[in-house]
Amino acid sequence: MANYPTRLSDAAGPHADRFDLLDRLLAKERPTEPHYHLAFLAVQPTARRSGRGTALLNHHRSRLDHVNLLSWTSTTTDAQNMHIRHGYTPQPTISLPEGPTLSTMRRNPLHHTPGQPKPVPPQDNEPAPFHRVP
Repeated sequence: MANYPTRLSDAAGPHADRFDLLDRLLAKERPTEPHYHLAFLAVQPTARRSGRGTALLNHHRSRLDHVNLLSWTSTTTDAQNMHIRHGYTPQPTISLPEGPTLSTMRRNPLHHTPGQPKPVPPQDNEPAPFHRVP
């Protein structure tokens, strides 16, 4: 990304060095093969344990399986079990100095079923539209 260090410094101010460290630690664990990076999954605190996170992950999983693409994410240990229920497997953890421990996780796509049309990879790098779950 053009001018990333400058943009990071502008956005994070005095905390830019911590974000830079996080970027470097995550880069060491990131898959080298093509993948989707699930950077954020958020549900309002008042809506937790209502099935909304599950609905978001189900939708996400169906799209990735359709294009036969693995997914990779980092999450707090509190959210790790939800990701495991959706097919993610724990990978190495990242301990941040004076910060949380993050679990890196990956989910391999479901294998192609013979007799079904082969998944077509995306033709662009545009993000999918966001959907609100009521």
